Amino acid sequence: MVAEMVSNIFGYSAINLKPVSKALSILAISSLLSVSGWADMAAAKEASKEVLTRYDFRLEQISCAKCLLNIRQALRKTAGVVKCEVALRKPYGAVIIADAKANEAKIKDVVASADPGTHPRAVDFIAEPVKEVPAVLLPKHNGLKKD
Repeated sequence: MVAEMVSNIFGYSAINLKPVSKALSILAISSLLSVSGWADMAAAKEASKEVLTRYDFRLEQISCAKCLLNIRQALRKTAGVVKCEVALRKPYGAVIIADAKANEAKIKDVVASADPGTHPRAVDFIAEPVKEVPAVLLPKHNGLKKD
């Protein structure tokens, strides 16, 4: 995959390079991808080939923004979670795009253990299949009113 990206970005094939040049090119592209977030985009693109589920839910028993950020960080590290966002205003909605490794029970466990001092809960789940990872995620449970 990285060799393909070298070809696409620099216009030459990494396969035909000398072994040292090939290794350096692949290393440079790998570090570029990990630094700039392109790796996340590549992972999301790969995950979009799988069956994905969108989970929207509310977070309860939250005391501060730090709690929300701890929950978001824990959810993003969870196996199977491709993309995750948490609203920082009431009603504290969250949305996750996940593959088959993540499910509602696992999400509830991660949320409950993410901030042990407050014992947050994930409630009001809405699960729906999606074909691809959207560029922007907005929780369905959020503080924005629709007219």
